[in-house]
This record gives sequence, C-alpha cells and structure tokens, in this order.
Amino acid sequence: MNRRLFIFSSVAVLLSSTTGCLVTHQLYDTINEPKYQNYTETVNQILFSADGKKLVFIGPEYHYIFDVPEHLEALLNSPLHKKMTAEIVAFSVNRDAKVTGRVYLNIEKPNDDEKSQVMALGFLDSHDGHSLYCFFDLQGTRYSAKGFNMPASTMRLNQSYAVNVREQLPIGVKKALVLLTPLTVAADGAIVLLAIPLIIFGGPYILYATTQIRL
Repeated sequence: MNRRLFIFSSVAVLLSSTTGCLVTHQLYDTINEPKYQNYTETVNQILFSADGKKLVFIGPEYHYIFDVPEHLEALLNSPLHKKMTAEIVAFSVNRDAKVTGRVYLNIEKPNDDEKSQVMALGFLDSHDGHSLYCFFDLQGTRYSAKGFNMPASTMRLNQSYAVNVREQLPIGVKKALVLLTPLTVAADGAIVLLAIPLIIFGGPYILYATTQIRL
C-alpha cells in the first residue's frame, strides 16, 4: 500500500473512532442531563413538632418535613411574632425525595423600638425603608401522603394556599424515590411525627395572599 494512502487511512480510522466516542459521550450527557417538571402543592396545614425541631407542610398529595433552621423558632416565639408575615418560596425536590425551599419573615412599618428588637434577631432593612425582613433556607424530605387522613378536629389554615414545586424527574426506567409519610394520628386525634406531637405553626393564621401567611 502506498505510504501516503496508509497514513491517510490510519488518520481516517482514528478520526472515525474519536468522533464515535464524542457522539457517545454527548448521548450519555443528554440522557443524564437533569429534567424537571413543575406542579403546584395546595398546602392546607403547617405544623411544628413539639420539640421545635421539625416544620411540616401538609398537602393532599405530599407532606414536606423540614429541619427547623437555627433561630427560626426563637423568632416565632418573639413577642413581635404577631406582626410578622411569612412568605414561602417555591420548593425544589430531587430524585431522592430531598426538598429545599426558603421562607421569608417580614415586619411592616415597625416603630423604633420594634425595629431595634428584630434587628437584634437578625432582621434587615428592606429597600423601601418601610419594612424589615430575614430569610431562612429550608432542607428536608418529601413524603407521599397516601394512607394519611387528616383528623376533622385539626385546626386548619383559614384558606389553603399554593406552593410551586420544581421536581427532578428520574432517569430512564429508574423510578423516583417515594417515601410514605411518617405522620400518624394518635388515639386523641393529635397528629404525631415519630411519637412527637405536632402543634400549630406560630398560632392562628390569617391568609391574605396565595404565598403569604400572617403568623
């Protein structure tokens, strides 16, 4: 074989092999690229565990159980908690049922004394100068509500409200992890989490927007 033709043929084979590898890698990257779907969860109850460690959002399809961020319970137990409103930012759920979110606390038009109190607790001035805010990142787990029946005697929000959820989809034939809720109902009708009673979050609620609640 002509030496020049041999070199050309070898290069062609090498390029073909390399191109095939690149295409294969691109195909795998496309298959493994995270895909998401969005849905809206209608939350009709928010509860705290009696030990102050868990924050629970209850919807008809799922329960979202978060670890209580440091200082959040102290803020809600503050004498000024009745002036605070909470805004829940959209949740994000991965393939392992781990969920993240963010909650903002706001106080509108505080007087000087209130301002000094809540700023000592970590509140910041808003851009408009008429309110103070702070936020907490939430981390927890999503559970299926299948088989759980809310007791009729349980105090609910005055009105359900919507939370947008971004859910990561499973890859290929792999199924998303679905965990059954650890919430149960005691003989006296109380909702419990692994034998720990759950109590109303922050006291009675007055809902005034789809993603905001008054504590």
